[in-house]
Amino acid sequence: MATPGNNEGEPHLNDPRKRNLEDKLKELGLDAQRWIPILQEHLGVTSVQALQHVKHKEILTLKSQANHPWEKRALEKLLSLCNSQGSEEMQEKHWELVKKRQEQAQSALNELREMQAAGKSREEVIVREKEEELRQAMEIPAKYWPLSEKPLVEVIENMKRNLSLMESTLSHRENLPDRELLKRVSGGLALQGIYQTNHPEDLLEKREELISLPENFFLLNPQQRSGMETKRFLSSNDESMFTQSMEILGFSVSFLAKGGGWGLNLETSTKDSRSSDSRDVQKSHSEETYSCTTKFCYIPLASCHFARDQLHLSKSALQELKQLEELLSYSNSAETHSLLKQRCEAFFKRFGSHVNQGPLHLGGVFWWKAVAAGFRQDFQD
Repeated sequence: MATPGNNEGEPHLNDPRKRNLEDKLKELGLDAQRWIPILQEHLGVTSVQALQHVKHKEILTLKSQANHPWEKRALEKLLSLCNSQGSEEMQEKHWELVKKRQEQAQSALNELREMQAAGKSREEVIVREKEEELRQAMEIPAKYWPLSEKPLVEVIENMKRNLSLMESTLSHRENLPDRELLKRVSGGLALQGIYQTNHPEDLLEKREELISLPENFFLLNPQQRSGMETKRFLSSNDESMFTQSMEILGFSVSFLAKGGGWGLNLETSTKDSRSSDSRDVQKSHSEETYSCTTKFCYIPLASCHFARDQLHLSKSALQELKQLEELLSYSNSAETHSLLKQRCEAFFKRFGSHVNQGPLHLGGVFWWKAVAAGFRQDFQD
């Protein structure tokens, strides 16, 4: 039978939140009576729920209180487990919201299809209201909605393709755990290296995996909203480089690179190319020209970020570096230095020099392209 004296050392026994925190600490082998006061004093944490909001750099404050190295590792594990649990709850709410919007969009699209079959046009109020309902459900900015002169049947077909893309991405997300999804999406693109040089072509080439799949990895809600963009290109080189940057670097990193965020400016590079092309065209009106209008719909569904302590070299990259280290230890001859330089260059070309920590966004991009080529510059407008 419990007595007041039995509970004197456990004032938190009747508090379910503290009891959950005690259970979590015990699971990892940590002394709950020692660590609960430390967590409260240094971080103001009194529950597992509060731990979900603690960042990795804040856990460093606690490591100085550890008596053994294993306690430091246990504290890291505690934070990872709590963050993972909180993230899963947030993700569930997010996916429920995405599904709800998808269902609303599908319902509005079906009604628009019925209106179109009944002979109604976009000028009618009921059609405009239903289009607005569809636009909001799909989170498409008003400025990117199809122009009023576009027929209703074309609007329906475009939105049908967008919804199909969203459904496809959602089905893949639901059938795979987060770590497996990251490994498979775009052929493991998130784990591949990026080679930063003065040449844009190097930035856009695919590399092998530079980092391994992080442990305790989990997806978060997207930090960006879906949207649509329209671009026009006057040379096939510009269009090709833009498409590659989207496929290899992704939406956010692609636009960062265009602003010089990766040590080079893709936009300046393409503008120089376009100016050169323009001068060549002006030399002769008989020169054939190129024009491409690209419209793309960007649908982010989840995001992730790699903490520095989660970054570990892939097995193949680590093995290659070990071989380079062995080569370096053999001798300091000029011949060895030349071979070492070649091997280092080969490493960067194979694995890249940098990795994108994030935030990385998972989702889909749907493209529409209209291309005209082989016409005289006189008819460009």
